[in-house]
Amino acid sequence: METVKLPLLALRQKMIYPGTSTFIEVSRKKSMKALEEAIASNTDIFMVSQRDPALENPDREDLYTVGTIVKLVQMAKAGQNVLRVFVEGKERARILDFEEGDNGVTYATLLPFLADHYPESPEENTAIFRLLEDHLESYSRKNPGIFSVQMQKAIDERELYPLINSIASELPFEIEKKQQILEESDVRKQAELLLIVLQDENMVSDIRNEIAAKVKKGLDKNQRDYVLREQQRVIREELGEEDIPSEADEYEEQVQALKADKAVKEKILKEIKRFRQVPPMAAESTVMRSYIEKMLEMPWNKASRDNKDLKHAIRVLEEDHYGLEKVKERIIDYLAVRTLTRKADTPILCLVGPPGTGKTSIAKSIAR
Repeated sequence: METVKLPLLALRQKMIYPGTSTFIEVSRKKSMKALEEAIASNTDIFMVSQRDPALENPDREDLYTVGTIVKLVQMAKAGQNVLRVFVEGKERARILDFEEGDNGVTYATLLPFLADHYPESPEENTAIFRLLEDHLESYSRKNPGIFSVQMQKAIDERELYPLINSIASELPFEIEKKQQILEESDVRKQAELLLIVLQDENMVSDIRNEIAAKVKKGLDKNQRDYVLREQQRVIREELGEEDIPSEADEYEEQVQALKADKAVKEKILKEIKRFRQVPPMAAESTVMRSYIEKMLEMPWNKASRDNKDLKHAIRVLEEDHYGLEKVKERIIDYLAVRTLTRKADTPILCLVGPPGTGKTSIAKSIAR
């Protein structure tokens, strides 16, 4: 095929395929100049995606080498310095060279290329078509609203290549994969690439929907409990019955009856105040409730009388534990020093070891 030279317009996170039509929004000055040049010269325009969508002024190396020659169908202002353009993809082309015009427009010398290597038989064509159709239907069930007029038209006409282009154009997957499909001239390989993408997207949709269902179930339960509590409160008010004290009120009463230091009570009351402000359906509410209840259960300012009989301590440790000689010896040393010095601010013993080695049972023996 002969080469052509057309104005170039770089796209961000957008891909246009042959035989598809879509709207694009243009706001960059250079892109607007390319559109104006195409309209003024009554020519098509070449649109190609840039590798990094964050770049405001991409250079030649920032663009993919394969894009699409498109026809400008309609153009209208979509806001201040924004043009909304309706385009139709005509054919793919590969960039051979760039040329910067005096008018600020970048021109690309292009070599158009067509699709080739179609399925070898009608049966193979039908098989690939049905596979794509099945995967697309599965995806659309998990992602409602994905079907477009272009997709439905390709399905109705039973044409493989238009179906590949319409699916690749409409589905919201990574731009790198879209580019890979666009650059592939072999229709069978295009179909294989698209099938892999559809399988991956279906798996992602399954996982996403499963997680969303679990989250919704948890939220629904919390919301239901909250609504029921509110309904109960309203019913009691309508019946003129005394209002049942809230959990926070009950906690505050327990704090007043608690035999603990002033600092301890102030800390618990502060947590109750925070608990009162958190919605019952919030996950944080359960954590705060558990913390407050645990604090209220603690035996503040209560202590048992120590048994300083080392013979009794040795007997208890021997009865409860076989082995652990070093551990038991260290505990007896600790008790002996504490008894002789009569100091309460002795070092803290730390029991360290993997699960099942006796840390908890040793602590229980010390308490005994």
